[in-house]
Amino acid sequence: MRDFGRKAKRLAIFLIVAGTFLTALSVGSDAQGGPPPGTLVRIDGVQSGTINVHRVFLGSMHASRTSTVSCETNGALSELKFDVGAMVRANEVIAILRNDTHSQMLSAARAERVRLNASVTELRALADEDKSLAQAELQKAAADRDFWKNEVVRVTGLRQSDDATEQQLSEATRQLAVAEAEVLAKQASLRQYDDRAGSRAAQIAGVEASLTAQDATISRLQTEVDRLTIRAPFSGYVSQKHSEVGEWMMAGSPLLTVIALDPIEARIDVPEEVLPFINNGDSVEVQINAIKRMNRFGKPVHFMGKVKAIAPAGDSRRRSFSVRVDVSNNEQAWQQAIALSESARLSELSAEGQPAPEAAPLMHSLLRAGMSVSVSLPASPASEGLLVSKDAIVMVGGTTPAVFVVIDAPDGSGKMGAMRPVQLGGVRGDMQEISGPVQLTDKVIVRGNERLAPPQAAIRIEKDLSEKAAPAPGADQ
Repeated sequence: MRDFGRKAKRLAIFLIVAGTFLTALSVGSDAQGGPPPGTLVRIDGVQSGTINVHRVFLGSMHASRTSTVSCETNGALSELKFDVGAMVRANEVIAILRNDTHSQMLSAARAERVRLNASVTELRALADEDKSLAQAELQKAAADRDFWKNEVVRVTGLRQSDDATEQQLSEATRQLAVAEAEVLAKQASLRQYDDRAGSRAAQIAGVEASLTAQDATISRLQTEVDRLTIRAPFSGYVSQKHSEVGEWMMAGSPLLTVIALDPIEARIDVPEEVLPFINNGDSVEVQINAIKRMNRFGKPVHFMGKVKAIAPAGDSRRRSFSVRVDVSNNEQAWQQAIALSESARLSELSAEGQPAPEAAPLMHSLLRAGMSVSVSLPASPASEGLLVSKDAIVMVGGTTPAVFVVIDAPDGSGKMGAMRPVQLGGVRGDMQEISGPVQLTDKVIVRGNERLAPPQAAIRIEKDLSEKAAPAPGADQ
């Protein structure tokens, strides 16, 4: 408060001198035919609202993800598709190794699998064929036996009526005995096949096991061959190159470093007294110091970020804690940031009937890791205060903030802008908290104030931005 009193005293002296100078100018202008017309201005109201005092903390931009892509197998580097600064997509091929041994072993393993598969097929076919043949022979022997059984019965009946000879009956009986013996022999042969089938099944199982092992070998060799093709782990940019084409790479040898820049991460250190007022997920205002003059109207371009993480442990000597803020880093985010910073002025230009200028061209396609950054964070509890547009603030002498308040001219001839020194508080979007000789019912000048001379000057009000459009004549009230 003592500093503010000294500043106010200096400002009062400055205003007296300036008033004397303006009086002299006024007398001169009277001699030349009357005072000049008042300055054309736009005004806005003073608002009351809840706001936090914010503090700005400096930090640096960092990649949200960093990966040093390395070889997973041995081989000669035959292709390196990207250089430093190139953009890569997730799973995109970035390098290819050559290892003829792996390729040859894979071809040999595939050929061996074909042979084993043919052996299994052949063994199964032979087993099925042998069993079918033995069953067919047994069925034929059983059919012959049944035939001779019937023949013996028939000849025996004919012999009783003397229609067949004893010799015919003996021959039929002999043939029946032969057929029965043949059936017994075929049954024994089929039982022997069943005994052999167990060993053949074991043989087939062994070949099938070899086939399964060969599949595993092929899968392992295929993995080795696939590892000769290296892909990007995520979308981002190449920040470092560690190898060149022609080098023999061992498993684990680094190739490229890839960083992800969307979102990009702002890292700042904040004192412990600020921690109670910030939380994960809070939206905060971020300014990139290297590009703060992108706005054609001279206002810095601000991005909106989101608090990603607050370090659970801090620096015990400085009592500070690391805070990480994610900032969207793509063309859409850039255009939104530019549009937000220019929206008020562009709307004013359009309202005056002038064509709104096209969007400002981008100075850079992306924010970069390593850039300096300023992050505005709440540093106090929310409190009620008077708010005015940031455009209402003028800096007197480059150091003392002030606003021009609209007052009636002493002679009743019109309006004047009277300068009031103020103290600045917190910021909420485009609104600035102030304290000083300003009332909630006052109107402040937000356009044309930079052309006014202190302590007060004649004005002509072009538009009151706080007023709603008047209803059309005849409209319902």
